[in-house]
Amino acid sequence: MMQAFVSVLSLVALLLTDSAVAFSAIPARSSLPPPSSSGGIPEDYMELFPVEPTMNRIEGGGGSIRTYQIPPGVDRVQYMIKSDGRPLKARVELWIGPIRRIHYCEMDMMNGQKTPYRATLKFKPLGVTLRIGTTKKSSGEFPISAGVYVPKPDQAKTIGKLTQSVFEGNDKTLVQGGAIEGGHGAVRVFKYDASIKSMQMVIWSRDVGKKSFKAYIEVLNGPNNDKQTLDMQCGGGTQPYHAVIQTPGQGEIRLYNKKYIEDGLFQVAMIPYEYEDFSGDGAGNNWYD
Repeated sequence: MMQAFVSVLSLVALLLTDSAVAFSAIPARSSLPPPSSSGGIPEDYMELFPVEPTMNRIEGGGGSIRTYQIPPGVDRVQYMIKSDGRPLKARVELWIGPIRRIHYCEMDMMNGQKTPYRATLKFKPLGVTLRIGTTKKSSGEFPISAGVYVPKPDQAKTIGKLTQSVFEGNDKTLVQGGAIEGGHGAVRVFKYDASIKSMQMVIWSRDVGKKSFKAYIEVLNGPNNDKQTLDMQCGGGTQPYHAVIQTPGQGEIRLYNKKYIEDGLFQVAMIPYEYEDFSGDGAGNNWYD
């Protein structure tokens, strides 16, 4: 009898230990890999954003939306959003039909000229609608400029190879979902120094469940001075999210998982994209140099 009781206590202790590991929210802070540790580059390498899109003005105040119809057969699109130096408060949505939204990203930047935002979206080639507009937090004095570029088929394949090489050729961080409604799951912190001009981020759940993910991202300069925030949701195994975040000065990027522990698992690869030019010749260095 005593032996059975001891066995039960041992089992309870084991379950509690496993739970403590599973619900561990804030791990040790991650250090970024040195420039020489960048992943493999496709032989037909080109810039992640090969074309500067034509920018269109979208008025502030909320409710101002510009719609882009992406034709069937296209499975990738790129967008850029910036402002004239004022706060940038925008929302991007990707829709299949009138009721199925497969992606959204709401951004809040303190200075949209200093920190423009660029991203690449991957989706099934079904003919989708991309909507970009200002949020209700934006006053009429804060217009934005948005541009969209649809890569040609050969460019889209090369961009896909680049996304895959960044994700597979670098250390990936696992981010677990949370356990309670209204809270968040794991937090991952990526520190960067003043030599890094921008960071590239690939979020993907391809290898850990292939389910959609929800994430909240803060870019901080100083202890708690969030210069940029991103609130997003994206599809899973077929939809990697590849974006470039401007990182002027020294600081850190905090990434929060907003989904439940049962289906909120995803991985993120975060590496430098551009380096500041300290040589005086005016030419910055790319992450693959």
